[in-house]
Amino acid sequence: MRPRLVPLALCALIACAAGQSRADEPAANVPVPSAPSAPANVPVPSAPSAPANVPVPPAPSGPANVPVPSAPSAPANVPVPAAAPGSAPGTPALAPGEPPLAGPSVRLALPSWMPDVRVEPGLDLVAAYAFRGTVSKTGPFQWFHSFEVPRAIGIVRVAAGPAVAALGVEGVYSSSEGALVGVAGDSFVVRIREARVGYRLSDWLAVDAGIVPTLVIPVIDAAFGLRALGAAAIEQRGIATPADLGLSARVTFPRGYGSVAVSAYNGEGYTNRELNRGKNIELAALFHPAPGGSFAPLGLFAAYQNGSSGTGLSRADRVTAALLWEGDRLRGGAAFTYAFGVADEGRREAAVVEASLRGEPVPRLILAARFSAYLRDVLAGDDHVLSVTGALGFRIAPPFEVFLALGRSMPGPVALASQPGSDFWEGRTAARFAF
Repeated sequence: MRPRLVPLALCALIACAAGQSRADEPAANVPVPSAPSAPANVPVPSAPSAPANVPVPPAPSGPANVPVPSAPSAPANVPVPAAAPGSAPGTPALAPGEPPLAGPSVRLALPSWMPDVRVEPGLDLVAAYAFRGTVSKTGPFQWFHSFEVPRAIGIVRVAAGPAVAALGVEGVYSSSEGALVGVAGDSFVVRIREARVGYRLSDWLAVDAGIVPTLVIPVIDAAFGLRALGAAAIEQRGIATPADLGLSARVTFPRGYGSVAVSAYNGEGYTNRELNRGKNIELAALFHPAPGGSFAPLGLFAAYQNGSSGTGLSRADRVTAALLWEGDRLRGGAAFTYAFGVADEGRREAAVVEASLRGEPVPRLILAARFSAYLRDVLAGDDHVLSVTGALGFRIAPPFEVFLALGRSMPGPVALASQPGSDFWEGRTAARFAF
């Protein structure tokens, strides 16, 4: 019996040793889970490599004996999106093939046949404070003061090749001075001041239609340079209007010698409807006799208007002549306008003489004076109003000027009887921002 037990014991020891070695190895036919990988055919972004010769700092390691959690991986069969190239953290995803944006931008898609579009904005704002003391021969001295916004105009001009357009609006009180009824009390409202389309043939011909600027007031305002202190005398007295509905054409002479223009309007201004079948025709010419010399700022201006106004086709003819100087440090001039027919009085004749001087003895300091004489009825005696203003101004910035002015209005006896309150002193501070 013992000879058989010895071989059996040896077999048992060998079997135990073999079983222990198999326990230390993975079992056969049992799948071993491997690290998750990205799906097939999906590019996996690789970590950016450091440039050559630049030491790469080692990744910080956690404390000893602390397990470091691994990044979660995408589930199987789900594509992993790649980050947009060059995009900053928090930047929204871009469309395929679109470069990253460095900042806000506006893209204007135009047809290939359309020329470049140029946009030119304009702004003209005047804020003022006025103190007026009215002289009365029969009663006590009366005074009144108020804050005002006498001018608020915004305009946008657009040019696409030779085609041009402009749209301008202005803020005004909803009722005229002395009216009893307005909009929402007497609120400021916005109305169209300029709305025109036109064509430019090279640099010498300009044609416009719509609500267009007239030919006299813009020239005088630009030459005098004192719009912050008030409108031109012919505009204040109702002899002319700065814009009207119609058509205008201008030819500019070469080498800066000036221009000639012709216009046709309704004749009622841009604030009223057409009231008759007549149309106003206006001709104007501006001539610079020495555009290339010391007298380049000198300008000679003349204009004539043949027209009518009102339902009764009242005569409204105008003749204007002006001597202008438009220098950088000194500007001004004198203008004379004779009116055949005023308002609805076709037989009444009136005249306006106005002169202005604006100088800068030192940079930014402005000294100015203006004078006007309004002959309400040339055939009647003492029917006139004289006005004189002196002003001290300062240019804070190229588009921003401030003024301190003192003015006096002196009517004749006939004018005072028809316009009570026209005899006064006025102190005014005004600030103008225009470009």
